[in-house]
Amino acid sequence: MDEKDKRQHVRIKCEKIKNHVEITFEGLYSVIGTIENFSQIALYIVVDNLKDCRDKCFVRLNIDGDELYSRGFVIRKDDKGIVIRVENNYEIFKLLISKMILSETGSLNKILLAKKFIHLLDQVSEEYHQVRKINCWEFLNCHKEKYCSAGKLEEYDGIFGGKNGGRFCAFIDDTSCKDAKMMTTNKSLVCSECSFYKELLKDIFPEIF
Repeated sequence: MDEKDKRQHVRIKCEKIKNHVEITFEGLYSVIGTIENFSQIALYIVVDNLKDCRDKCFVRLNIDGDELYSRGFVIRKDDKGIVIRVENNYEIFKLLISKMILSETGSLNKILLAKKFIHLLDQVSEEYHQVRKINCWEFLNCHKEKYCSAGKLEEYDGIFGGKNGGRFCAFIDDTSCKDAKMMTTNKSLVCSECSFYKELLKDIFPEIF
């Protein structure tokens, strides 16, 4: 087993953290669950009444009041729950670790726990940023990322491999598109004709587009 495989098997119990997870399978139906434990790449989610699940899913997480989104892929399921490999692994892992540290009582306990996990965060960060993909402002060369919603909203960071909302722009209101003089709120017509959006669909759903 190489060093990367060892890292993938580090499993951390999700203790003292309130969390709520909604999993939507291929846009067809949703289930609700909670994270029991997690690793650098995957979440083990306890789900009530899981009758069926598809391989591909979209995950919405609320972790102690902070909300994150990610595309996911089911890699294992059992009678209790499912293991989902998440695309937005760096931001999710970082948030879970930070919440665990904050939940500790006493400054010394917080420091010791941070020291324990800091090397894992470095590993995940390095791997995550190596697979970054082109963002909308880079593809369109519009130079608007500093004031456009797609470039500023950090809560969408990592979705589809983009920085902030750089690859989630079609689903964010009030973006400043390349050919638009005003901020766009009715996006369906604009995005359907956007060259970046068409390339994004090919990348996300290669079997369809």
